[in-house]
Amino acid sequence: MDDIFAVATWLLMSQAMLLLIGTTTCVSVALWLLNRLQYQDWIARKLSRWVSSALGVSVSFESAIVPAWRHGAIRFNNVEIRCGPEHGALLADGSRDTNFTMYSLRIDRVDVALSLWRWMDDRGLIRECSIQGVRGVVDRRQVWWDPDVDYDPAEQRGSHQPGYFDLELLAVEDMLLTVHPWQDFRPITVSIYSASLPRFRDRWLLHDALGANSIVGMYDGS
Repeated sequence: MDDIFAVATWLLMSQAMLLLIGTTTCVSVALWLLNRLQYQDWIARKLSRWVSSALGVSVSFESAIVPAWRHGAIRFNNVEIRCGPEHGALLADGSRDTNFTMYSLRIDRVDVALSLWRWMDDRGLIRECSIQGVRGVVDRRQVWWDPDVDYDPAEQRGSHQPGYFDLELLAVEDMLLTVHPWQDFRPITVSIYSASLPRFRDRWLLHDALGANSIVGMYDGS
């Protein structure tokens, strides 16, 4: 019994260490096996629901979730992300709050590298992310402010929630967005040819964007 217990413990601990150290590799192998068994659609549905629930928006992608062995990442093709009126908080009168930025995006390719260590440290499961081919619309025409209420940035900042991301690296290529900045103003275009950010956090988007290694693109033709 001692020998059996020792072997079982060794197998369990070795698999746990392998999962902690090589999270992306382990998940890639599991996805490859499930794809070979024709479970692509089932994986896509389950993963879409999990990601949508974690982020609070609608996320979907085609069934071709494939390991990118050469890049040490997991690749998602044709990703669609939508945040609309249906994602607003319920109000007392039964309607939904629409005082927030809405968007609808389609991404050709997303490569992610995972880390279970980071997930256990409450910094999100994704360590690095590379995005290519982004098209979509960002709509802020329904956003408004009450001029009689003083703006307090500390009060407006949301508290940390499970599912918020904290990336060690974000790379973006070929992004073109149509932005409606506010009511009764013409739409503008924002394009990013390439961008490299050493850190990208859910609650510090502008701060981390200003601290990027490089961002090359155009804002409204400039």
